[in-house]
Amino acid sequence: MRTVLGFFCFVVICSSCSRTAPTPDGLFERKEKCATYFDQFKKDLLADDRSPFTSSYLTEIFYSPSLETCIAAFHTDYENIPGGADIAYMLQDVLSREILFDLKTKADSSARTKVEGKT
Repeated sequence: MRTVLGFFCFVVICSSCSRTAPTPDGLFERKEKCATYFDQFKKDLLADDRSPFTSSYLTEIFYSPSLETCIAAFHTDYENIPGGADIAYMLQDVLSREILFDLKTKADSSARTKVEGKT
């Protein structure tokens, strides 16, 4: 019985400590704050892109309620690197700079040809 009571108390204490979802106003404010990081993150991304063989593109910065942080979505195109990936898609925590997702893939040359109008 003591074990059950102890477990019950533990559950009650833990449930009262859980995070609550931000109010709609708080969520809006966090989204606005994340949007203010766009220009600086883009500037830093391009500053890190010193190679003549790469081009980086920032797609968006958004607020993640589940991670409670701002996330940057961007990709880097690699040109003329034999055997290497053609494109790297990434999600990065804007505040900690931690890479959360990284996918390297080969570009579809037929799609690239169509986009450049060489069909």
